[in-house]
Amino acid sequence: MTGVGGARAKAIQDGRWITLDCEQEQFLDDGTFVLKWQLHWVSGWAPEHGEYRAVDPDIINWRNEMSAGDGSWFDIEEYAMVPLQARQ
Repeated sequence: MTGVGGARAKAIQDGRWITLDCEQEQFLDDGTFVLKWQLHWVSGWAPEHGEYRAVDPDIINWRNEMSAGDGSWFDIEEYAMVPLQARQ
């Protein structure tokens, strides 16, 4: 597949947070449109780690949605992501 897209990052609150909006359209080698995905990401400065971190909880909830032709949205999948050691 090939992809065409881009991203835009913006620092807010004097650099305490960084927001990132991305999107990409994906195509088969013959030019057939496959899908368009979008992402909104927020990272905050974690002084105790000396770096930006997107999340720092023990459990992250993942949600994947899709838009229908009429503009409505529906869930494709949703689940809790936990560190590997927490599952053992």
